[in-house]
Amino acid sequence: MIIANAGEMWRCADLDQRQKLQQVLFPDGISYADGEFRTVTTCAFFNVLTQITDSKEPMASPRGFEPRFSP
Repeated sequence: MIIANAGEMWRCADLDQRQKLQQVLFPDGISYADGEFRTVTTCAFFNVLTQITDSKEPMASPRGFEPRFSP
């Protein structure tokens, strides 16, 4: 998966490969102002991540799924 290994891919890549990776992750480039990096267009993969993290589904099973521990 590109996103999970983006840092390692960047370190191992030559200039041409880095430019291609940058184009995939930031299709309209990156700007830097006032100490912050910004991008106008978000890679489609990041949109999927936002949908997953905005989900209201619980991360853990509700109480009662497993027996309670009694010391």
